[in-house]
Amino acid sequence: MTAICPWPTGDTVEGAPTYAWHALYRAAVLGTDDAKLPARIIEALKAIEDRLSTSAADLKEHAEIQKALIALAVLQKERVDGSV
Repeated sequence: MTAICPWPTGDTVEGAPTYAWHALYRAAVLGTDDAKLPARIIEALKAIEDRLSTSAADLKEHAEIQKALIALAVLQKERVDGSV
């Protein structure tokens, strides 16, 4: 079975996210407050949607976005919806 990496692997500069949507994605994935999780997932998805609407994302970023969308869907399903 192949594990899906929940973390986009875009280049970083001294630990800072490469893409603007990374910060909101990180807040959702690394957050420990389950009460804030649904809103954080929505914020991350909105930031990704906004980025995709600019048509400025290159192929590498599109690949990172696809990984992030999968991870956010799994997070939503397992920690918010409660199904496994």
